[in-house]
Amino acid sequence: MPDPTLAGLYAVASTNGSAFTLYSEGKEEGSYELPVYKDESGRMKQVLLTPPAVVADAVIVGGIVALATLPWWWTALNDVVH
Repeated sequence: MPDPTLAGLYAVASTNGSAFTLYSEGKEEGSYELPVYKDESGRMKQVLLTPPAVVADAVIVGGIVALATLPWWWTALNDVVH
């Protein structure tokens, strides 16, 4: 059930999670079904790919942090050497 206090364009998800109803200014604009794909290996593939994805994300974030702090640690390394 839409909230009558909301203004503008908004969506309300269905209870099954695979559809939503679009509202504008409290009036229903239409209901839409989201595609659902059946994939038997989906969960297993997701579980197996999660650790490499986490490592890849950590490497990317670490590289960005290293580049962002490069002036500081480069100067600190020069102080240690000289």
